[in-house]
Amino acid sequence: MVRRLAAAITLTLSFSPAVARAAGSELAELAERTKPSVVLLTVEDATGRKVGTGTGFFVSPDGRIVTNHHVVDGAAKVTATLSDGSKLAILGRLGDDEDRDIAILKADGAGLSALSLGDSSGVAPGDEVVVIGSPLGLSGTLTVGIVSAKRERGVGKEIDRASELESWGLQITAAISPGSSGSPIMTRRGEVVAVAVGTLNQSQSLNFGIPIEVVKGMLEKLGPAPPVIPFESDPDQDVLRNLSISAAVIAGLVAVVALWSFLDARRSRPKARRGN
Repeated sequence: MVRRLAAAITLTLSFSPAVARAAGSELAELAERTKPSVVLLTVEDATGRKVGTGTGFFVSPDGRIVTNHHVVDGAAKVTATLSDGSKLAILGRLGDDEDRDIAILKADGAGLSALSLGDSSGVAPGDEVVVIGSPLGLSGTLTVGIVSAKRERGVGKEIDRASELESWGLQITAAISPGSSGSPIMTRRGEVVAVAVGTLNQSQSLNFGIPIEVVKGMLEKLGPAPPVIPFESDPDQDVLRNLSISAAVIAGLVAVVALWSFLDARRSRPKARRGN
């Protein structure tokens, strides 16, 4: 019994480096294949100031991009940067679900590389998952972990939070950070099973994704040719801009009235006449 166990241990150890190399090669291939489908989203406000970044991924060749609602909430302009450094303008939203924190955007492009959508019900705790995103704006960052738990009702009620966390249905250990929001959570086969959404503060490896079924349901409702809803300016910025315009108009009117009064006063003055 001892000899068999020793032999088994020796055999396992001898194969471990080969297994590790194979696993690494598989991940490298997955990253190479899927990175062209994942984009860095840069968000600007109405003044053109950069206000944040996030991640999105193509789900169709015609430029439909999935991300989180909170990534583009209040955006006046969004730009997608591809893995090769090229940029695409985002024309607007095709769909938006604030409660479940998913937005579907339309990029100005065609013939784009799209990811395959899987089924979150097909994964279980312990299954390996891979995330590719742009944490802190660092495009093409790959992290690996496992599914920690599946939570049909999210985590809002369990941690005494409001219902905005009810869509956080897939708990994973793969690292995500600010800027990772909207990243695809994939299986080793490259099928997207969830959309990275956030982490719980003061914790370790408590990271979450929104099951891909939410996205699939939204895409199905959109149909083949949905209208594009342009981004709206930030209401606060609109108020400031309108006040500035109003102030400029009033100042202009005051200047015109003052000039008219000055000219009229000059015309009203008696003119000196030379005597005969």
